Amino acid sequence: MSVRSGNSRLSDARKEKLTNIYNNQGLKGNVQKKQQLKGLLVDKFRLKYGPEAEKLITNEVTKFLKTDRLTESNLVKLDEKIGRANEKNQRADDILSEHRSLKSATGSRKSKASRISNASRPHTVASGQSRRSKAKQNDDAMSVRSYASSRMSGATNLSKKSEKPGIGGPPEAPVAEDLLSVQSRTKSTYSNLNEEDEWQAIQNFNITLHYEEQKQAALREQERKRLIREELDRQVKEKNKRKKKEQLEDKEYEQLQKHHLDLLDKKEQERQLESRQKVLTEKQSRDQQLQQEKLRKRIAEKEEFNRERQVVERLNQEMDDERRQAQERRTANNEIQKQRQLEEAEKERQEDVEAQEAYNQMLEQQEKDRAKELADRERRAQEFMGRMADTVIKNMDQKQKEEEEMIRQYEIQKELQDRRSDNKAYIKREDEKIKMREFLAKQVEDKKRRERIEKELNDQQANMWQRDRENYEEEQRRIDNKIKRINQENADFLKRQMEEKEGARKGRMDMNEFLMNKQLLVDINGQGKEGNSAASVNANMF
Repeated sequence: MSVRSGNSRLSDARKEKLTNIYNNQGLKGNVQKKQQLKGLLVDKFRLKYGPEAEKLITNEVTKFLKTDRLTESNLVKLDEKIGRANEKNQRADDILSEHRSLKSATGSRKSKASRISNASRPHTVASGQSRRSKAKQNDDAMSVRSYASSRMSGATNLSKKSEKPGIGGPPEAPVAEDLLSVQSRTKSTYSNLNEEDEWQAIQNFNITLHYEEQKQAALREQERKRLIREELDRQVKEKNKRKKKEQLEDKEYEQLQKHHLDLLDKKEQERQLESRQKVLTEKQSRDQQLQQEKLRKRIAEKEEFNRERQVVERLNQEMDDERRQAQERRTANNEIQKQRQLEEAEKERQEDVEAQEAYNQMLEQQEKDRAKELADRERRAQEFMGRMADTVIKNMDQKQKEEEEMIRQYEIQKELQDRRSDNKAYIKREDEKIKMREFLAKQVEDKKRRERIEKELNDQQANMWQRDRENYEEEQRRIDNKIKRINQENADFLKRQMEEKEGARKGRMDMNEFLMNKQLLVDINGQGKEGNSAASVNANMF
């Protein structure tokens, strides 16, 4: 059991793998995975302890999964618990089988002894009672010297033997009757002998019975030795069988461990291949994402450029429309002004015509009046004509001045209106230019902000990829270092074993022996140096 338990104990890597499977995949809440884990543990312990302990292993594993957590210490405790229970069951089975074998052997011995006893007692069944009282009968035979005293002692003994069952009660009555019948048959058998012959026959019978008992004891001793030898042979065979079974189990365990290591190596290779494939896939995905990002940026920049160009074209179109509308408004205003001027000129002409007509009518009236009053006003005519001439000229100069002033005021108003229109158009154009500049500046700022945000997102993505790559490289280095450390420890362990075997083969001391004999070795080394120095001194002297 110690060899099997030492060689078939769960390895740390296996326990760690079982623990990682249970903790990383959440087997507590998944009944199917828990059953798989249960089957794995039952198969492992069944390979260790044998198929005869399968029921015990299944019960212990079921209770363990219900009550305890799957940790390395709990697995070790479960292994020890199953080992103790299995050893207890094996001891109980061994004791039970040994008890059964001893019981069968005892039954056979009893049957043989009964057959031998029946063969050695052909006349009566009272020899058992005589054996129980053999010591008392021998004392009586040694003390009695005469026939009468011997008869009396014999009668006394028989009477005592016949009286003793009465003390114990009714169950001993058949025994007393048997003794009386045996005594009567014995006397009838030896009635033709004298007194000494009877005692001699009794003594011979006792001697024969004693020899028979010694023979039976020798036979029982031989039977006991034979049974012991058979039991020892059976135990040796069982031990050899168990040893072969353990060797076979150790070999199967080694093959299973080798197969498990091969599977682990294969899984490690698959994991490395999967990691490399994952890295290549991620690289291709990153390259594709970068290409898509560049294409998206180019498309976005192109769309942005088209939108800006459309905005500029729309603004130019709006400015052209506004300039055209302003020109049309100016042209319309000029036409209106020209029409108004023409209307005013026509009005002035009409007024001039009407004034001329009025003046002509007035002249005609004056001519009539002069003609009518020529006689009456002949003396005042010259004065009147002078006064009338001065008044008309003065009125005509005043009207001319008013017309010129109106024209000058109209031109001034028109000039001011044109200036105001030009100022408004200039201010509007400046406002549009300022708005255009602000719009373009805002677009540039938005573009820069989007580029900054995209750059920050790209930097974050790049940092995340960098961290992922560093974490992967760190994990890979940790795994490589762990594998190297384990390989180095295995190599050092094998090297120490080889050195220990080489030292044991060469008769070298181990560490404990060296420490125990350190002082003696120092003394021997000192004596050797003193002897070498003395030899060198002698050589120099000679």
